[in-house]
Amino acid sequence: MSARKNKPLTTVKQPAHHNISVEFNGGLFLEQPSPIEMEQYIDLEIHFKPKRNKGLLFHWEDRTHRLSVFLLDGFVEVDMSLGGDDRLLKSPSPVSLNTWHSVQVYRSGMGILMKVDKQKFVDTEVDSTDRQRIKAGSTFIGGSNIKLPTNIQAVGNYVGCMKKIRLNSHLLSLTHTPSRTADAERELALPTSLPLCSSDPCSSKGKCAPHDCAASEVLTKYSCLCPFPSFGERCGSTFSMAEGAMRLKGDGLMLLKDSAVMEHITGDSLKFSMDIKQNGTIEKEQILAYAGDLEDDDDFMQIGLNKERKVVVSMNLGAGEVQLTHSRPIPSGKWTTIDVVRTKRTIRITVDGEAPITADAPAGSEQLNVYDAISIGGRESHIHLRDDGFNGCIEWIKIDDTVITSPRQATKSINVEPCHSLPYEEPKYNITILL
Repeated sequence: MSARKNKPLTTVKQPAHHNISVEFNGGLFLEQPSPIEMEQYIDLEIHFKPKRNKGLLFHWEDRTHRLSVFLLDGFVEVDMSLGGDDRLLKSPSPVSLNTWHSVQVYRSGMGILMKVDKQKFVDTEVDSTDRQRIKAGSTFIGGSNIKLPTNIQAVGNYVGCMKKIRLNSHLLSLTHTPSRTADAERELALPTSLPLCSSDPCSSKGKCAPHDCAASEVLTKYSCLCPFPSFGERCGSTFSMAEGAMRLKGDGLMLLKDSAVMEHITGDSLKFSMDIKQNGTIEKEQILAYAGDLEDDDDFMQIGLNKERKVVVSMNLGAGEVQLTHSRPIPSGKWTTIDVVRTKRTIRITVDGEAPITADAPAGSEQLNVYDAISIGGRESHIHLRDDGFNGCIEWIKIDDTVITSPRQATKSINVEPCHSLPYEEPKYNITILL
């Protein structure tokens, strides 16, 4: 890094400044010296609301040591070197766009730890072949105009909002004069400060509101995640029906955490029914119900529809996965009742009370050990990706003797709206009898 004249470390003490949020456009960044304590430890916390799914949030370096925090494909990553090989940390799940998030990074000795929002901690240890003392160095926020490692240079500069950046007990100022990135437009006058953060596009009133917003890459392609009872393109409509068919469009779900529900999901038996009307073609398997932890090879249950419109049930009781696919495709735009019954290892599926199929889970376990929640219509960790959510209407869900007919009965409902826009057909009510 080229020699540069350091200014005094700028910190903020006034409470009024703590909640100022500024917006980075990819062409400007902030630079200031780092606290002297950087040579002993790093304790960093950043609050950010991205509009693009990649970009440099924070970079610190002295002559031979560095730490970078950046977004790549929506995941928060940390790259650190203390003179040896780079070490990389990656958040377990991606973050949604135009939603406030927090990332915490802590280094002590050779250990480094990161936590994003309420996700799990990730940590690693850093190699060091450099015996030089770590110096305070310089801090860059939102981008830089210095030469960075190739993998970090490739993510580009940050686009979005930031507020309340704490570095080793110092609240860094976001209000001093920014600098230009190397690729910024030079003919424009350099502003004396970054602009304040613009309002949330997912607010029906044009101001920041408690609505999440997700996007594939840039904010011009956003889709809002509207908490019940709000719904619509910008969460501007209200679900006012006490009961009635509920519609999901691939980016919605209902999360059921009540113990009266979960006690009938966990254990050695299951009676699950739902009445659905699927809408349109199916390009990728759509999830109807999900519980457990499929990605970590733990106990899980998943009920879905494949591309051929057939009901697929996958389950792992702890001894290995079993999958059943019903032979009958469900019709588009017609009410269909799906029943899934499990007694110990034996699983049975029926569609509209006909053509039951059965299979046994691998021997070794008869208990489904999932305790947190069952998700209807999609997986919460994937909701912003819009890649496997159910597209259609749900009239009711029955779990043992508990019947769900309204999003109000769920612990959490996202993007659930009335089923007015699909042709109405009187739903069928099938009864499952266990002998």
